[in-house]
Amino acid sequence: MRPLKVLAFAALLLAVTCAAAPAQTYPNRLVRIVVPFAPGGPADTLARVLAEKLTGFWGQSVVIENRGGAGGNIGYGYAARSEPDGHTILLTTSAYVVNPGLYNSIPYDPFKDFVPICEPASENVTVPVGVPVPEAGLTVAVNVTGCPGADGFADDERAVVVMVVVVWV
Repeated sequence: MRPLKVLAFAALLLAVTCAAAPAQTYPNRLVRIVVPFAPGGPADTLARVLAEKLTGFWGQSVVIENRGGAGGNIGYGYAARSEPDGHTILLTTSAYVVNPGLYNSIPYDPFKDFVPICEPASENVTVPVGVPVPEAGLTVAVNVTGCPGADGFADDERAVVVMVVVVWV
């Protein structure tokens, strides 16, 4: 009889605790996906597909904001200055980590301003070489790109264009 009373008390305590803490839902308002490139490109197309699926999944509107220019820096800066509440999502490409090496000043810190949440797409980069190619030409092409080749095919896992979704939290 005593274990039953303890179990009943624990269940009552759990019910009161759960009732006292209201459930927080995400998202509780409009979500923006910032694409730092012009409409119609690969990043924009992917963002629109994601927005449609997320709208259906969350039951909350998800809109695309294209903020192209300066190799993506305008969009990156815009997303970095947005409210850090998780309702602004940045869909980016490898330009996100390349730009700090290309520009003297960028409007974001690639290490501190964003948190990666998923990698929705990636694409291998290939190096086409004209045909017929003398053996020396292929060797030079493979060596210049830094890609180890096999039978005329140059491939490197480091040569990947990655689209990453990050959120400013």
